[in-house]
Amino acid sequence: MADNPYGGKLHDKVLIADKGYTTVVVATGSFNASANANDTNSENLMIIHDKATADKYYAEFLRIRGSYGRGTASIDKITVPASRL
Repeated sequence: MADNPYGGKLHDKVLIADKGYTTVVVATGSFNASANANDTNSENLMIIHDKATADKYYAEFLRIRGSYGRGTASIDKITVPASRL
């Protein structure tokens, strides 16, 4: 990445759905939820149905979240106030 023309920065999007359940979905890639992404742009989207992979993505999310001083505690619908969901 250090030799790329964008200054070594990576922009990643990830959605982790139903992580606390046996059926889990991870969606990741460059795809934006827009008409242009769907119809015009050259985008990629990978859908993963694997709990071990979801756990790794979630651990990385918590690590990054912690690096911004927001803590590394797990986030779920029990600990997040309903007003913030």
